Amino acid sequence: MQMRWMVVGVALLVPFAAGAGEPASDQPFLDRAQSMQEGLVDVAALAQAKGGESVRMLGEHMQREHRAALTRLHAPAARDDLTLPNVLQDPEVELFKRLDSLGGRAFDEAYLSSLAEREADLVALYTDEARGGRPHDVRAYTAAELPRMRAIAANVRAMAAGRTPRPQGSGDPPAPM
Repeated sequence: MQMRWMVVGVALLVPFAAGAGEPASDQPFLDRAQSMQEGLVDVAALAQAKGGESVRMLGEHMQREHRAALTRLHAPAARDDLTLPNVLQDPEVELFKRLDSLGGRAFDEAYLSSLAEREADLVALYTDEARGGRPHDVRAYTAAELPRMRAIAANVRAMAAGRTPRPQGSGDPPAPM
């Protein structure tokens, strides 16, 4: 009887070992971030195939940006002994299917508005991780990525509001005309 209580007592203490209020793992963040980034790479490829000239240019730039962000995410994840999944989550699959069903101006408008939405969601996800993630490499990565992501999101919002996108040099967010 005494052994049972001891085991239960140890089991109850385990969640507190990581520190009060500290998340147990950054894995849920990595799962979502990978899916969102990879989904944005996929819809950017779609934009290059189906979009008007400015949307094709934007798609090319977004594909480069999000591939690079995924590449940068691998190192801190590995250092924290975490893995990046190779599976898109439902929101990314649904967005791809919706955009793939469109063409012409309808595609361009839907791509720009959904891109603005997704970039804002990505900034929110990374902001939450930078503020509340475990104090390890993944958290530091998100804090370092945020300025670039915020600039991209602001420019995409401007483009979705009616400005023509004009991607700049490598690493720079696209600038509205």
